[in-house]
Amino acid sequence: MATNFTELNFDSIDIAKAIRYSAKQHNLSVNMTQIQKLMYIIYGTILVIHKERLTTEHPSAWPYGPVFPRVHKKIKLSDDITEEAYNEIKNRCSFITSIIDQVVQKFGKLSAGQLSEWSHQKDSPWDIAVQNSGGKWNTKLDDEDIFNYFFSFVKLNDDEQ
Repeated sequence: MATNFTELNFDSIDIAKAIRYSAKQHNLSVNMTQIQKLMYIIYGTILVIHKERLTTEHPSAWPYGPVFPRVHKKIKLSDDITEEAYNEIKNRCSFITSIIDQVVQKFGKLSAGQLSEWSHQKDSPWDIAVQNSGGKWNTKLDDEDIFNYFFSFVKLNDDEQ
């Protein structure tokens, strides 16, 4: 059964900046791989809870797991970490920053290797995309596959199902 997802239209760069800010607030240092995997977890969580795509950008299958290519290209870890993007997102949709904070707090302590290993599990959306493309990198992960995969991880209240 196909799900029609609406789109929240957040810029993936702003989400990545908000993740960095949240990590800083939780006294965590995150590298690019961790940012990408945390963003993927947030993306999947939003799909399940709200039936909405977080960003206009889809995650793609790269060798180390799901990646948001624009974030990989545009975010510089040497840039200052400010709260501007975080506050803009919070003012627009506070539930997004709440999920960002929860995901960072729960998964931000995992290493890049641990997060990549988790994202590579058999039958994960990354694995499905790689298999369906014949191993071609930069293949877009299907939102339906992401939704189905994360549905078993995300705890929903009875009224959200």
